[in-house]
Amino acid sequence: PEVVITGAGVVTPLGNNVHDFWQALSSNQNAITRSLMVPGTSTRHFYTSKVSGFNPKDYVQPKKSIKLISEEIQFAFGAAMMACQQAALKAGTVDPDRLSICFG
Repeated sequence: PEVVITGAGVVTPLGNNVHDFWQALSSNQNAITRSLMVPGTSTRHFYTSKVSGFNPKDYVQPKKSIKLISEEIQFAFGAAMMACQQAALKAGTVDPDRLSICFG
């Protein structure tokens, strides 16, 4: 079967768009920080990474659904919308049976 990748989108601690993410990767940056305590536990010294600067209102429709979905799903919506925008896809222009989005 024929596969064509026409767009990409990312929401990560290294960047919330493909350009920033790639720049961070290319310059060997990492977004992992050391924290002293895991909230709500007695575990000490753990490593974490946090997405910042992401606004789900820019991607999730309808906006009132933001309250009902987890932050991870909001990130997925954002990345999928960025991929569709990069691919210049418009609603109703592609047969849904021939369209797929892969998350990983």
